[in-house]
Amino acid sequence: MVTGLARSGRKKARPGLVVQRRRIFEAATRVFAHKAADSATVADVVREADISRQTFYRCFSSMDDLTDRLFEHAMLQVVGTVGRLVDTQPVSPTWIRDAIYEVFSLASHMGPLLSLVLKQSQRPGSVWEAQRRVAFEQIVDWISDWAEHAFGATPPRLSLAGALHGIEELLAQFARSGSRVVADRERYSEAAWQVALGTCIAIGIQLEVLRVEPGANAFPGAKALIATLDHVGTSEG
Repeated sequence: MVTGLARSGRKKARPGLVVQRRRIFEAATRVFAHKAADSATVADVVREADISRQTFYRCFSSMDDLTDRLFEHAMLQVVGTVGRLVDTQPVSPTWIRDAIYEVFSLASHMGPLLSLVLKQSQRPGSVWEAQRRVAFEQIVDWISDWAEHAFGATPPRLSLAGALHGIEELLAQFARSGSRVVADRERYSEAAWQVALGTCIAIGIQLEVLRVEPGANAFPGAKALIATLDHVGTSEG
């Protein structure tokens, strides 16, 4: 049997770069599931993808190039979802709920790739840790800017980071579960929203009770935040 030929007798067309890169991404995801990204080799990926080294280097210049693009592909989708919603500059914090639900919906479609990215980026000194930190800080900045714009008060950065870490852990648990059941996604999304809502309320109450600068923006902003959150909580109940 002659291989590599179409029925016309001509040589089969080689898959385009987009198709080849997707195949390599999928293979790399499987390799990284049991081998750290910074210790995996081109040979590992080539063997898993069943391609030649030439094909690999046609798509990526190195393993670092592959891992960087894999990380960017996953994180840009997550960060982009948050950025798109915060850009609308809403006053109600329900946009945070919308962002959480969209991210968990995205996670159900990304499957093992997101689980891999979250796992590898948690490893101190890993090739993805620094990039994850940049993405994380970007989201904290967006939320801080939103709060300042909407309520005239900037929440403590450490409090926001703590809430995001909690949401990230729930996202990681959901990704690791591999579940595609809508009810599971809703359960995790709602738990993440409760973390965010509870943190917002706690920050608002803290700002009002402390009255760090009486008469400054922090105090009226905190009152507006509490009033808005009370309305959200009441409408949900």
